[in-house]
Amino acid sequence: MTVLRIATLFPLDTVAAGDQANGPALVRRARQRGIEATSVVVSRPEDMASADIYLLGGEGLAGVGDLVTHLVATPLADQVRDGRATVFAVDAGLAALGRTWTDAAGTTHEGLGLVGTAVRARPGTVRTVVSRPAPALGLPAMLGWHADAFEVAHDPGVDHLVALASADGAAAIDGVLAPGVIATLLHGPALALNPELADLVLARALRAPDWDALPIPAVEDARARRMLELRRQAGAQRRRGFRAGRH
Repeated sequence: MTVLRIATLFPLDTVAAGDQANGPALVRRARQRGIEATSVVVSRPEDMASADIYLLGGEGLAGVGDLVTHLVATPLADQVRDGRATVFAVDAGLAALGRTWTDAAGTTHEGLGLVGTAVRARPGTVRTVVSRPAPALGLPAMLGWHADAFEVAHDPGVDHLVALASADGAAAIDGVLAPGVIATLLHGPALALNPELADLVLARALRAPDWDALPIPAVEDARARRMLELRRQAGAQRRRGFRAGRH
């Protein structure tokens, strides 16, 4: 039996934000799909493991320079460009994979260049968000913590991953979808909270056709309750704003 290999890369380079749970979550989802999988954590370039899926994470831009330096010292970029590996990147990982990233002091640095994005630091916070369904990708509305401290500019022709639901109706998008790369600013254990996103990562890595739905009732219930809570909070904020505007 072929074993799917999953490697989490250089988690010590950036501040963890719950995304360290994505490796175990992806292994668990693969096994639920009848796919044997193993995972490993790689902390140094010289220990780089051969894998089918690589996971990048971390919060903020503080460690992105070290992350890029370590990634350049590995064959990751060639593996992705040659179709031999898939990368799932979160937050700092997204910044590292892009064309450029600009730190809080305004200095612009080169990224790994796997995706056409330019990432810039800006004042912001991490907030809980809900994505809009993306039927073409087989993704329902998803839940996560979104890093507003990043501004991500997509080059022409670069696809985003999902649109975000917004309490004020403003348009918002998240992430990048490119050959060999799925990236997002959705923090936390995104693949555990959203097993359909884990399915997308697995399908891209295995070049698999669309799978039948495989719901996890406990996850769906917890996600639905949190989404309902967020909608109620947004409604309360709109009502307070309306009342304040009348005065």
